[in-house]
Amino acid sequence: MPAPPAPMLEILGVTIGLLTAAIFPWIFETQPVNGFLLATLMLSAMLAAALTRGCLGQNHRSSTSLGILAGWAMLATCAAFASLLERSLGTSDTLAALVSLLILAVAAANIQLHLGSPFGFSVTVIWGMLGLIVATIGTDASVATAAALSITFVGVALVRVST
Repeated sequence: MPAPPAPMLEILGVTIGLLTAAIFPWIFETQPVNGFLLATLMLSAMLAAALTRGCLGQNHRSSTSLGILAGWAMLATCAAFASLLERSLGTSDTLAALVSLLILAVAAANIQLHLGSPFGFSVTVIWGMLGLIVATIGTDASVATAAALSITFVGVALVRVST
């Protein structure tokens, strides 16, 4: 049986998400608050696209590709948030990373529980956190430890959905 055509909300979400993904890094350099708002728009659009198919019923599985895009958008938005905390509010880079990781872990676990069985979203988020561990293990062990604990938290949600 051929796959059903993508709903209009899914197409619109991916289009808005990719357009804002191309724009927000350029805006973020000069106007961090506006750049972060564009990043949240990107994340919202990608999540709307990823969650749309799962809401249509049993015959419509969530897309793994859209899950990967939404996971990337989640990582980029949380990184932008950490950067915003550090630049605009003057928090330390460690505190900004820890707050952002906490938000990332809780949100990613919740989103994976709503997405269901395709686990591209969680794998992308876990892969990004592994990169953070590798990047910070020598310079900031507390951030690396928090990222490892966040991976565990997202992994529990992934196991819950898989079984």
